Amino acid sequence: MKQPTSARAPILVLLVGLVVGLLLAEQFKPSISVLLSVALIGSMIALYFACHPNLQRGWALCFVLSAVSCFWAYGIIRLPTIPSPHNQGLPAIEAQLSIEIERVMYQGQAYNNPSGLARVLTAPPLSRINPGDQIYFRLKIPENLDLVTGVNSAQGWRGQH
Repeated sequence: MKQPTSARAPILVLLVGLVVGLLLAEQFKPSISVLLSVALIGSMIALYFACHPNLQRGWALCFVLSAVSCFWAYGIIRLPTIPSPHNQGLPAIEAQLSIEIERVMYQGQAYNNPSGLARVLTAPPLSRINPGDQIYFRLKIPENLDLVTGVNSAQGWRGQH
């Protein structure tokens, strides 16, 4: 009769790494290169442990360390940062963007309130939005605007709220 094999759940280990990594990313901001180096070294050690029968118990610890390091680096890159006190004291600004509409998702009230996804072509240098970013837009088009000439004009459409 065969001995039962030990159950492994590497996806669960990834989930633990995800949660812990993102929580650490909110609190601490070390260098991303250091975190990714730790993740690479931890992954190689986990692979070494997994390939040797007498060392298989250590793979999970190294794998968790690698997952936490990867998701920590990911969280530093993707989670929003808290603005500095100097920037928080500045007044709200209005920015002019040039966008290329990629997808229209909602056309409410007989096409007067379109929304969708667009790619930013140009943006002011002090804006958080950069050229190439994908943004969600929602327009409120006045009823008396001729859309054919308003959108195709050389100046573009300038809506006023």
